Amino acid sequence: NIETSFTNTYDPEDVDLYDPADSTILIEANKTLVGRDMKSGEEFKFELTNESGTVVANGVVKNAKDGAKAPIAFTEAYNDALVLSAVGKYFYNLRETTASGNGLVSDKTNYRIEVTVVDNGGKLEASYIIVNHADDAADFTNTYTAKAAEHTVTAGKVLNGKKLLDDE
Repeated sequence: NIETSFTNTYDPEDVDLYDPADSTILIEANKTLVGRDMKSGEEFKFELTNESGTVVANGVVKNAKDGAKAPIAFTEAYNDALVLSAVGKYFYNLRETTASGNGLVSDKTNYRIEVTVVDNGGKLEASYIIVNHADDAADFTNTYTAKAAEHTVTAGKVLNGKKLLDDE
């Protein structure tokens, strides 16, 4: 008696949400600065966290013009945290970490993102929705308002050649 067994394995190709070639992740994310252009050396920083709150990617904007959208460049993704190898739903949060101050008010929106991974004939594919927003992009807007200048002027009056009378 000969016993034969066969084992079939199925291993679809993973999907990576991070593309280091162009510093993007699957999620469209933008920054708008209203009130002024960015200053030289200034950066706006962002973080993408997984469901447990662990930072899985960092983003930055280094060049924003007044009122124009600038894409967030994701400079690093950690430990293949954005490589998904199973069909299902994955949840992330995207937020800005730039502090407000000196006339700048940072956007404190926390975008909750649901990524759905499906098997498309042996290759995993991902799509996303922003759960807590109607739009399909995470758009952050910071506003800058210059502080009103305060200056005290002290003045006096001098009259030469005659005595200064009341109401003069």
